[in-house]
Amino acid sequence: VKGDRKYHRGFTLIEVVVVMMLLGIISISVIPNWDNAQANLNHQAALLSRNLSHTQVLAMNRGSALTVNFSSKVYSVSDAGGIITDPATGNLFSVTLEEGVAFSSWSDFTIDMLGRPNSGVVLSVSPFTQTLLGGARSKLVTISPISGLVTVTEG
Repeated sequence: VKGDRKYHRGFTLIEVVVVMMLLGIISISVIPNWDNAQANLNHQAALLSRNLSHTQVLAMNRGSALTVNFSSKVYSVSDAGGIITDPATGNLFSVTLEEGVAFSSWSDFTIDMLGRPNSGVVLSVSPFTQTLLGGARSKLVTISPISGLVTVTEG
């Protein structure tokens, strides 16, 4: 008897299968557009920015200048005795860029005991910029003179 049964509302098996097929088709079209180098580039630019800010704090806490050294795939922080140990991690303060990301050009610079970028002993009047390349895109990580503000922008 129809009046005695409770009817449950829900999705039929066919509806669930159709939705799963549509999700599969959409994901197949999206996955080839995923650019792993671009994801790595964004991550590495943000990491470099945080590490530069961290280096400024370290220089101020230590009361001495620290040098940020760059090569095409590695950057490190050193003092007169060589690469320093990062107190936050207990490891040497050296970072290797992830696969597909590299610096297009680089120049070492010093962060003085007040957290300001300079080239050796002369306080900088122009920003220091490092360009990271990943895939077909680039990111600029810039340290402003005087204030030492670190920013990341599209290249």
